[in-house]
Amino acid sequence: MADRNQRTPPATTGGVLLKEKNMARRMFSPDIVESDAFLEMPASSQALYFHLGMYPDDDGFVNPNKIMRLMNASNDDLKVLITKRFILPFENGVVVIKHWRINNLLRKDWYRPTPYLEQKNQLRIKDNGAYTEVVNGSLTKLTHSKYSKVSKYSKVSKYTLATQSVAGKEINEIIYLFQDVNLSIGKYYGRSNQREAVDRMLKVYGRAKLEIIIKALPEINQKKYWPKSTTPIQLENNIPIYKAKSDEDKGQKLLVIKL
Repeated sequence: MADRNQRTPPATTGGVLLKEKNMARRMFSPDIVESDAFLEMPASSQALYFHLGMYPDDDGFVNPNKIMRLMNASNDDLKVLITKRFILPFENGVVVIKHWRINNLLRKDWYRPTPYLEQKNQLRIKDNGAYTEVVNGSLTKLTHSKYSKVSKYSKVSKYTLATQSVAGKEINEIIYLFQDVNLSIGKYYGRSNQREAVDRMLKVYGRAKLEIIIKALPEINQKKYWPKSTTPIQLENNIPIYKAKSDEDKGQKLLVIKL
């Protein structure tokens, strides 16, 4: 029986040099790469995702630095993938492909465990096969990543743990909706003033109306002479202005916000 640790000579498939057998099995699920969330990202971030997805170990962990240099990708491209949660970052600089087990199915006789066991122990596998952070560190782990640049907000872990209630999760879901106008919205999950602004708006307008307003922000932020909103506090302050300008726009059949 051949030694499983003995590597076969490099092979070519379709003109692509494969250094190891496992490299022939790097795949991408249409459920992921054809999703609206994926296709809405900049093309450069999409390209980085595909490159990162070609070179992880068998558990989906990869250090992005060399790959980013090879393809001349920017830190902003990586931050988009982190914000959109297509990859999960760690303090040591390594990232894991969140949907690795959805994209790939490796043969057991080819599988080699990741050397990043400490990082792997910070994750669990959801029912759909995707990685997610363990409950008591869902945002804390991202907070300490050098890519997320959120480590200075010491209250993140406190508010992460304190917002596991239904109300807290609802606030998280509302803050998440701001991602279309603020790629750095992840750092606002742990800010008490931003969370309190969401809570007040929910009580005044209700969730349904608030979601409509937030989803209209990409259009609102492009309107001339209308104040821009990219955070909950900004939106809370600007809603009365939007209402007044919306009333003025009615006769012109422009964007109308009904509150």
